Amino acid sequence: MKKILLIEDDLSYQKLIKSFLTKQGFQVFSCEQKKEVFKWLEQEKIDLVITDYWLPDGTGLEVLKAIKEAYPSLKVIFISNYSEVRIAVKAMKVGAFEYITKPINPDELLQTIQQALKTKKKRVSESQELTFVVGKSQSFQKIFKHVELVAPTDLSVLLIGETGTGKEYLARKIHALSHRRTGPFVAVDCGAISSDLSSSELFGHVKGSFTGAVGDKTGYLEFANGGTLFLDEIGNLQPEIQSKLLRALQERSVKKVGSNQEVPLDIRIIAATNEDLENQQQSNFRLDLYHRINEFRIDVPPLRERKEDISLFTEHFVQQSNAQFNKSVDGLSVQVAHVFNQYAWYGNLRELKNLIRRAVLLAETNRITEDLLPADFLKNPKVTDTAPTNSAEYSITDVGSFKEHTEILEEKLIKEALELFRHNKSKAAAHLGIDRKTLYLKMKKFGID
Repeated sequence: MKKILLIEDDLSYQKLIKSFLTKQGFQVFSCEQKKEVFKWLEQEKIDLVITDYWLPDGTGLEVLKAIKEAYPSLKVIFISNYSEVRIAVKAMKVGAFEYITKPINPDELLQTIQQALKTKKKRVSESQELTFVVGKSQSFQKIFKHVELVAPTDLSVLLIGETGTGKEYLARKIHALSHRRTGPFVAVDCGAISSDLSSSELFGHVKGSFTGAVGDKTGYLEFANGGTLFLDEIGNLQPEIQSKLLRALQERSVKKVGSNQEVPLDIRIIAATNEDLENQQQSNFRLDLYHRINEFRIDVPPLRERKEDISLFTEHFVQQSNAQFNKSVDGLSVQVAHVFNQYAWYGNLRELKNLIRRAVLLAETNRITEDLLPADFLKNPKVTDTAPTNSAEYSITDVGSFKEHTEILEEKLIKEALELFRHNKSKAAAHLGIDRKTLYLKMKKFGID
């Protein structure tokens, strides 16, 4: 029996929809407020969400964004009035499967639900993605012990490690083992938040507080109430936002932009960074905030320093990709296994995962062979005992057009800048004399993670 979560504050409307769907053979759970959503998502294996736009403590659009952040493959059907079609279109852009206008036609609703469930990717792939793989290396065993020790507490945790080492996986595991596991886990990429809107995104705003504030907005901190707020790449926060965040954590309350009202906070902070935040010569991070979020520190070593774990993560990513692409690959060829063990994995788990996903998708047999790996991966292997390729190894005498030579140098400069600033994209872009958008486009062009 498929499980549907219905979010509708109009109780009479909620009762009608729930009754209709129950008669159609669905198990329907319902709630009226945004803050109740993640309780149901944590407690039940929900197959589909239906949400109205207007809710007592926020909007369905905010719910949709949070669900897509935590459960990317979960389908959401959006309900709106005829006068709110522009909002519904915006919901589609955010990731809604479909929108339905009120008054609802029961046949249209049923048909839309059936289409969503039919095209829905298996939730097993999502659960596998969130499965915590316990490495067998000594360093990772130590990390797992620390995770188990700190999870039941309410200590703030700071995860430090290179990009792609699995810091968000660790954060999710800490949340799953904590007493807050039935509350929301809200992940925020601090590097992706616009500096102009960072206050609004984190703390929320009230209607009319600035141009474009057409309604009240709940910020990430308030949305995480009762649960865990994961601040990824926290070193990218602007100094003024750091001050506001410190105050909110100390006072256990938050003020929305344009409001004098204090909203109580009950959240746990887990932060992650690839920077040395304590080094004031390299970082502009507030030391008082650093010590506030660093109640318990976990250092996550790069994959090249725990080679014993490569086979475990490879198996995990193969199974995950099999479920996603409906394949039956059961492992690596001897040659590929050897290459993997020699490779330095400067992109860490993220690089390994991307490589496995690509190979499984291309595989026509039950083995990942060398011909399924990217040509540049095999031609230019970064073995463990060598540093990342630098521009000194490149010669203008190499064959190629002017454009090809230019692109090679451009790619190397970007990689070196990212390596120099430990994948802090803002600092790398500033060092290169380009804006972040240009850097992102170049990284996408060259396939740099």
